[in-house]
Amino acid sequence: MSIVAPRRNAVALAILRALVVLVVGGLLTVSRSVRADPPAMREEAARPRFEITTEDERSSLAVGGFAQVRAQTFVPAEPTDLPTLGLPRTRLYVFGRVNEQFRYRLMIGTPPYQDRLALFDAYGEWAPKSPFTLRVGRFKIPVLRGWIESGRELATIERAPAVLEFLPGRAVGALAWWRGLDERLEVGVGVFDRRGDPALADGIDPRAVAARALWNVQGRPIEGELDLDDSPVTVALGVSGMSSFPDRALGTRAERIGAADFAMRVRGFDAVAEVSVRDRPGPEGHDRAVAAYGRADYYVRPLQTAFGVRSSHVIGLDDPSQTYHQLELDVAWLPARHDVKLVGAVLARRLATPARWSPGVALQLQVAF
Repeated sequence: MSIVAPRRNAVALAILRALVVLVVGGLLTVSRSVRADPPAMREEAARPRFEITTEDERSSLAVGGFAQVRAQTFVPAEPTDLPTLGLPRTRLYVFGRVNEQFRYRLMIGTPPYQDRLALFDAYGEWAPKSPFTLRVGRFKIPVLRGWIESGRELATIERAPAVLEFLPGRAVGALAWWRGLDERLEVGVGVFDRRGDPALADGIDPRAVAARALWNVQGRPIEGELDLDDSPVTVALGVSGMSSFPDRALGTRAERIGAADFAMRVRGFDAVAEVSVRDRPGPEGHDRAVAAYGRADYYVRPLQTAFGVRSSHVIGLDDPSQTYHQLELDVAWLPARHDVKLVGAVLARRLATPARWSPGVALQLQVAF
């Protein structure tokens, strides 16, 4: 059994990657309006390329996926750096609806730079003909705008270090979401059990409650991190937070995260800013940190190219070793929107130790279907 299981896993990984690679040749000839992986809580906006529906179109089954190949390096390199060349993401998802009110989604893939399959999403969602939806299963905890956004539609190579440092992760839970006032206001509240997720730090209680509120000023949500459609002025303001429940008998600690974000889009230009705080109080005192990032991107439609800049900062208030700064310049070529995307980046980072700026470069190819 110890020999057969790894072989089966290797075959499954090969099939997953082949499914993504085989469709690249046809991506440039199909509709550019296809988007199979919309932002969290807007799965109804998905327009899958491969879908089976019943005659009455009430039920559907669709598949999609994407893979990324990345090369990166900093000078000098640190022992904790990611591999120079590897696969940060491979994803295969199945989604659809049972009827007009019930949707579902299942997503598997490989964790960053690992050759093993993992379950990412598995949930069902009840969405009656009203502003209210209820989701139950395993999915992203809706805290931090930079985390909620789909990895497939990032404007940069990777999420900002300020987001990755406070990552709430995925968890099993239930989330009630409400959208009203002509799409201007969105509010969600959920309860979660984070056990088993890599984002859960040692000693933190896995039981948590999370909430997010979003105000779409013009009544138009911002989807994705690039304005590929020459959109009119759109502004969104959000706040989010999460808190766990410590258990003294088990010796677990609380983790509290709060964040506020601003996003704007107009005629090819995108800008986002987010500030977040985290506190992990314990018997020996607090472990507090502040993080912030700002990003601006402009998409030149005739060139199918986006130019961007980002600044990301993490400051450890009680543990200076957490302090991290990164500056980044990006250029992305999108011949088939996010379905085929080549992103290059020039970076500079400053760690707490050693306290010096280090240059870096990165290049990533993404293919999706």
